Amino acid sequence: MKICIWRYTDNIRNYPGYHLSADAVGCRVLRDRLSKILDCVSFTLTVPDMAVLSVPNNQGGQARYFGGRKLQVHTASSLAPNTFRWEEQDTTFILTCSREQISRLLAGVSDIEKGEGDYSIRGDDDQALWFWWQ
Repeated sequence: MKICIWRYTDNIRNYPGYHLSADAVGCRVLRDRLSKILDCVSFTLTVPDMAVLSVPNNQGGQARYFGGRKLQVHTASSLAPNTFRWEEQDTTFILTCSREQISRLLAGVSDIEKGEGDYSIRGDDDQALWFWWQ
């Protein structure tokens, strides 16, 4: 299983925000656990390799990046519909988002599994999550 989330430290003007890629098993795990989320769910992440980074191809796949080791997704019915906020604690990426955004996240994961992507979802403060196939 491979689930990768990273942010670029080079050329962030063209590649802003966070980036998600997963293999078929990772996509199924993401979809299964996110569709049942009540409050918080955690995932172990894989640092992206050259094969993953070659899909967005930032600076020929050579752009510097920071890859997370763990993802925590928090949600609550009390959050505003556009809530989509990223935080970092060491190598843990924390995403707080509304239930509506979880639906958009699930759609993006389904697209990755079909070999589609190269688009992002954003929230009220314009923090992005890009979807990339493997």
